Amino acid sequence: MGLAAVVDVVYGHTSEHFPYQYLYNRLGYAKNSVMGQFGGDYFGSGTDFHRQFTRDFFDTVNRHWLSVYHADGFRYDCVPDYWDGATGIGYARLVYDTHQFVAGQVADPAAAATWQRFAGDRLIQCAEQLEDPVGVLYQA
Repeated sequence: MGLAAVVDVVYGHTSEHFPYQYLYNRLGYAKNSVMGQFGGDYFGSGTDFHRQFTRDFFDTVNRHWLSVYHADGFRYDCVPDYWDGATGIGYARLVYDTHQFVAGQVADPAAAATWQRFAGDRLIQCAEQLEDPVGVLYQA
């Protein structure tokens, strides 16, 4: 129909109802595999992108939305929570890895028909409250 479905995702912070936070709190575990201090805690508790498990979790979530629900892109909520520079391991890495995943699917002849909606680099990824947007484009 010519419409794009963009999913509004919140990866930098959570509420006490986020399963990983809720479960760890209920069980009384002090060390949580997802939660922690990465960026500023603007709302609720922060997720810790220093942890490989956290990065893998949200990368898998993006792939799921793209593969199963045929989403066309993401609007990332409150990016300062996980913005650590244009080449960091937080927001920039997630956006890059998501782009690389889609590019690989488009290039794969076995998967290309399903992923043609992204031909010509049409994956949508945008951020709310991105700090230093000019710095993202122009690295010294």
